[in-house]
Amino acid sequence: MLTHNKILVRLSLAYNLIKKDGAYHLGEALKRNCALKFLNLNRNPLGPGGLACICQMMRQNDSINVLKVGYAQVLSEQGVMGLFEVSERSERALREDENMS
Repeated sequence: MLTHNKILVRLSLAYNLIKKDGAYHLGEALKRNCALKFLNLNRNPLGPGGLACICQMMRQNDSINVLKVGYAQVLSEQGVMGLFEVSERSERALREDENMS
């Protein structure tokens, strides 16, 4: 459903207990979504593995301009480097402050 979405531009999945497996499936669904511009994953226990799945999706999806991952338990060297690479390559806003919208 998200793969073929042409209307939804903002998606907030904050506080949904999304872990690595959920992040993998979300990433797979969003790889070819061209409409979504804003994705909020704040307060999900993504962990470094889940963040890696989301970063992989963002390498293939240029439409998402804002990714929020505040309090998503992603801090690791691998997670930070993945976020840095995605933001540097595409000049996207990657926000960790859950109060920013």
